[in-house]
Amino acid sequence: MSKKKENIVLEDESTKEIAKLIEPNEDSSSCSNRENEIAITSSDVNEEKTKIEMPKGQVIEKFNYNIKADESGEGYKFYQRQYVRKYNIKITIGIGFAFLCFLILTIIDPKSGINWVASLVMLTAIAILWLNPIILRKSIVKALKPLENDTYIFSIFEDGFTIETIMSDKEFEDGEIRYQPEPMVIWFKDKNYIIQETEKIMLLIIGEKNQLIYFIPKRCFEPKQIEIIKENLK
Repeated sequence: MSKKKENIVLEDESTKEIAKLIEPNEDSSSCSNRENEIAITSSDVNEEKTKIEMPKGQVIEKFNYNIKADESGEGYKFYQRQYVRKYNIKITIGIGFAFLCFLILTIIDPKSGINWVASLVMLTAIAILWLNPIILRKSIVKALKPLENDTYIFSIFEDGFTIETIMSDKEFEDGEIRYQPEPMVIWFKDKNYIIQETEKIMLLIIGEKNQLIYFIPKRCFEPKQIEIIKENLK
């Protein structure tokens, strides 16, 4: 009987410990006058191991902004013109040369089925090469449509800058565990980013191979704030 009672006590203590882990955090963060609840998940148990190193310098400026799907599409179109189009032109020249070779062979020997097929393959490859960026851009705009209510916090420090995402409540279903994405941290010393701009959008391209692109709409900033961003990130 005492052994059974001891088990009950141990189970009760274990239940309390588990309850402490899953108990929701009472603190909340706000952005653009909206409160966002951050749930404690299992990853928070190993916070010491996964914590991202943040800039330690003084905060120079902090900005809040949001991005519309069509603005992302416009920004990505500019990115494609600057980077993808140059690559596509080089590939098109190579494929075009091969197409001309097979076309000449087809004219010389019209009965050769191989030459006809090869010419058709070359033309198809060129068409796919130029249609794919358009299809990709449209798919990106569609995918980003549900994220239009997200808020981004752009913080500039003395030694780097961060971009935090405040996810909208609309992205979570009732009862779904809410979480806060880790901030993107970029150090000035690494010099692994470039900033470009159009009339309406600033593009922050990060990584030696352009692995990450942030689109920052100018409509969210005063002209002086835009100059501060460009001056510190130049």
